[in-house]
This record gives sequence, structure tokens and C-alpha cells, in this order.
Amino acid sequence: MFPKIYNSETVNYEKISIKVYEDFMKHKCIKLKDRKTMIDYWICVIAFIFDLNFSISLQYVKEMNYIDILVDRIEYKNNETKQKMEEIRKIAKKYIESMIQN
Repeated sequence: MFPKIYNSETVNYEKISIKVYEDFMKHKCIKLKDRKTMIDYWICVIAFIFDLNFSISLQYVKEMNYIDILVDRIEYKNNETKQKMEEIRKIAKKYIESMIQN
């Protein structure tokens, strides 16, 4: 579908910062000052869903499959990061579903 945007051999996608991961799990947008690694910046992009106020916006994100597209565009070499990104995918999709149904 979409090509990978970064190969982790050319861009170092380190571990996810603890604060960034915890904030995402709490359905919070990521503060700019909390981003420390390249992957933190990417998670900040995904966390935009927590700032969408209309169910139609979340429905569009779901229909366009944006969460999968964003998560899948990076090749993760770090297993811990890869596992956390899969958890982020699940949490994001579950959040979208819950907000659409409300």
C-alpha cells in the first residue's frame, strides 16, 4: 500500500520514552517537551486522535485505516519498541471505536 517511510538502519528509532508511552496509554496528547526520541515524534502524530472532538472525524480515521498506515510505515528493529507500537495500535483502535459508539 504505502511504502515504508524510514528504514530503522538509516534512522535510529530508539526506545519509546516512558512518559510518552504512559501518556498515550492514558489517552493523552503528547506534549512537545516530552518527546525525546524519533519514535516519540511518531507516536505524537498517532496521538492526534485524542484531540479529535467529533465522532465523524474519528469515523474518517477508522475508514481510511490511518492507525494501521501510521504504525506500519516504520520498520521496527527494536523488539520492545515493536511490541509497544502494537499495543499503541490496539489502544488507538479501541479508543476510536469507543468514541464512535458514544
